Amino acid sequence: MFRYNFDKKNVDIAKKFLEGKGETEPSFLKKFKGSIKDGQLYLDDKLVVPREDGESYLRKRVLSGRVPLTRDGLYYYLQTTNVVGISRAQIDKFLKAQNIIRETDNAQPRTNKTSRRVLKKGILSFDLIEINWRDLGFTPTDKGSDESSDEDTGHTSKSRYIFSCVDALTGLVFIRFSRTKKRKAITPIAKMCFKYFVKTLGLESHAKLFATSDKGSEFDFAKYKKWGVRTKQLVRANRIEVANSHIQRVLFRVSKMGLTKSIKTLVKNTMSIVNRTQSSLTKVAPIQAAKMKNSELAPLYNKKRGQNSGVKIKSKPLKMGDMVRLNLIGPKKTSFFKAYKSTQWSKRSYEVLAKKANKYKINGPKGKKFYHRDDLRLTSKGDKKTTELIAARKKDMEEKEEREVKEIRKKVDKDYLVKAKKFKRAPRKGAIEAMKKYRAMADREKRRDKTIGS
Repeated sequence: MFRYNFDKKNVDIAKKFLEGKGETEPSFLKKFKGSIKDGQLYLDDKLVVPREDGESYLRKRVLSGRVPLTRDGLYYYLQTTNVVGISRAQIDKFLKAQNIIRETDNAQPRTNKTSRRVLKKGILSFDLIEINWRDLGFTPTDKGSDESSDEDTGHTSKSRYIFSCVDALTGLVFIRFSRTKKRKAITPIAKMCFKYFVKTLGLESHAKLFATSDKGSEFDFAKYKKWGVRTKQLVRANRIEVANSHIQRVLFRVSKMGLTKSIKTLVKNTMSIVNRTQSSLTKVAPIQAAKMKNSELAPLYNKKRGQNSGVKIKSKPLKMGDMVRLNLIGPKKTSFFKAYKSTQWSKRSYEVLAKKANKYKINGPKGKKFYHRDDLRLTSKGDKKTTELIAARKKDMEEKEEREVKEIRKKVDKDYLVKAKKFKRAPRKGAIEAMKKYRAMADREKRRDKTIGS
C-alpha cells in the first residue's frame, strides 16, 4: 500500500467508484478494501492523504505539538497511526522549511582541518614545563645546583621548570631543567638550545631558525632576535604541546624506575629516550631524521598535511542558488552550545552566490563574504503559512492573557471596595496608588520579557 502514489485525481476516482457514481476502479481498490468516512478515503481502515494535500496535513499534525519532529520519526509515527500517502521526501521537504525546527538544529559534523606543511628543518617551538616534586614522588638531590639556577636562595616553591624545544620536521627535542622561570635563568638555556639545533640539524647559522612560543615574560625575544633567531608568539602551539606530553610521560616513567634522584640525570635520560623514539609519521627516530635531507623527510612528514592530505569535506557540496543558514557561534568544541537555545544557526536563510574551493559567498550579517562549508547548513525557504499560523496563535494567546488579567484585576478591585464598605471605611488612597504602581511594573516587565525573548 505504501508503494502507491496517491494523487488527488486517483483518490477522487476511487471515492466516486465507492459511492457508485463512477465506473473506473483504481488498481489499489482491487487489492485493498476501500471505504469513505467523513468524506475521506480509507483503505483497510487506513486514511489516504492525497499528495497535493500532504503539506497542509503535515502542518496540521506537526503544529499540534504531539508528533515526532524528525523525518524518519514522523514517517514511522504516521505508519503506525494508519496514515498512507505521505512519503519520506514530503516530510523531509516540509520539515526543512520550518523555522522553529531549523533554528534548533544540532551542530553539523565539521571537517578535520589539515595542518600546515613543514618543508625544512629549523622550524622550532619552545615552552616551559612545570613539574612538582610531589608529582615526582621524591625530592631530587640536586634541585638547587643546576647550572641554570640563579642565586635566589629564598626560592621555596614546590614547582620547578623544564625548558623544552622541538623541531617540527624531525621531532628532535632539547630539554633542560631550571629552578626558576625568571628570564635571567631561561635566557642562557635558550642560547644553549639554539646552538644545539644549529649544530645537530646541520644548519648554517641562527638565521635559519624560526621559533614560535607563547608570550611568556620569561622569554627574551629581543635578545633572541639579536642572535638571529626569528620568533613569533602564538596563543597555542600544538607541536610543542604534543612534545611536552611525550616528554612528561617519559620523565615520570623513568623516575619510577628508582635509578636516580638527580633531576639533571632524569632530564638528560628523558631527552635521549624521546630523541631515540621512532616517529609514527617519518618511521625513523628524531636523531636519525636530523641527518636526513629535507627532500627525503618532508614527503613523509607531510603525508596527512596540506591540500593533498586526502581529508574530505563531510557535508555535501552546495550549488549556486541553494539556501543556507549561517553558523553564528563557531565550532561546538570551542563554544558553549545548547541546541534548544536557537543560537547556533541564523534565523534568516541566505542564498549561495559564489564558490571558491570549500568556501561559499553569501550576503550575510557582515555583507557579502565567503564562509567555509562547515559553517553553512543547507536549508529551504521558510514556510510562510506556518509562520503566520504561529504568529496568530501567539497573538490570540496574548489577547487571552490580557483579558484574564483584566478580569482578575477587576475582581480584586471589586473585592477591595466590598471589604472597605463592610468595615465602613473609605478606600485608602495609598493602597490604591501602590496597587497601580505594582500593576504598571508588572506590565512593564511583561513587555520587557516579550522584547528580549526571555
